[in-house]
Amino acid sequence: MKRKTIAIIGESYIGTGKGLYPVELFKALNKINKKYNFKLFLRDNTPFYDLNVVKVKTFKTKIRSFSGLGYHIPLFFKLRKDKSIDIIHAYDVKTNIVALLLKKPRIVTEYDLYPIFYKFPLNHIFNVLYKLLNTANFIVAVSNYLRTLLIKRYPHLSKKTVSIHLGVDTERFKPSIKKTGKRINIGILGNLDEGGTLGDLDGKLWNVFEKILKEYGEKVNIILGGKDLPAGFDKLKGNPNVIFKGYIEESELVKHYQSIDIFIYKYNKYIYKHKLVEATATFELIPLEAMASGCAVIASKLGALLEVVKNGGMLIENSEKNYYESIKKLIENKKFRQDIQKKGRKRAKELTWDKCAKEHLKIYDKLNINPKF
Repeated sequence: MKRKTIAIIGESYIGTGKGLYPVELFKALNKINKKYNFKLFLRDNTPFYDLNVVKVKTFKTKIRSFSGLGYHIPLFFKLRKDKSIDIIHAYDVKTNIVALLLKKPRIVTEYDLYPIFYKFPLNHIFNVLYKLLNTANFIVAVSNYLRTLLIKRYPHLSKKTVSIHLGVDTERFKPSIKKTGKRINIGILGNLDEGGTLGDLDGKLWNVFEKILKEYGEKVNIILGGKDLPAGFDKLKGNPNVIFKGYIEESELVKHYQSIDIFIYKYNKYIYKHKLVEATATFELIPLEAMASGCAVIASKLGALLEVVKNGGMLIENSEKNYYESIKKLIENKKFRQDIQKKGRKRAKELTWDKCAKEHLKIYDKLNINPKF
């Protein structure tokens, strides 16, 4: 029997989220699967190569809001020309429209609901696009939390939506056997703290770090990774125990995590139209990568972080007091810190790309058996 071909639509290969997922899924599927052929469609400037990767030549648009059309239009023609494709796996609501026009069985993955909070008219456009997810055979939500949010807003999607967690490469992201420094390194990768409308409702990490530095001095280093950190962190400049690393390249991510003993991942609530909105953290790869790399993770008790981190880290309510006390406990209790690090590594091994790929194969099998599912 001829193998069916599944087209996985990606876009640009970047170190996290929607850029990482299609590529890592494609690699894992090819490693564990013997039933299907897979083709991965990416932008022509994407630095990922494989015999079954199809590069789509893009064009630039003058209006920034329509820049995606420079990829989606040529992608449509590329897919239509390929007569070997039986099933299409789109990676968001926009590429779902491309697949819809081709009238083939399809799966769509959704990562978040951020677009519905965009400014007018984009919010209304995306609202329509989310409703059109119902035209797909299956919808994959990257967490149970996202599935709940999606169905709450669009009840008609409930029967078609399943949850499949993203993964982490535990062979790449692993503890360093050379981490023997005398100082305890406390670090972050990016930060969502902002001043202004939210005030100090969730607390500010720069205040926490300043207090930790005053109390522990030469015993700790603060390592700040990430581009465009909030201005509040400027108060830490000049302190010899604070290292501003700036943007962390994809190739340097592993070293960054491995250099850190205690990793902080703070996710905020935010203000939208004068209302307090719960976090839409629908799957966070950063704390998962940190856990895989041997960090003791402290994370916000919000969104999908509860199901991602579980007992592999310390989940706390957002406040400066909670972050300060949690960091302090990990600094002073080495045995407890090492226990959290081991639990984090164990939890990360439960969320690998291979496991993610196996769950996707179950969906492909259902669609293969009954294309009208």
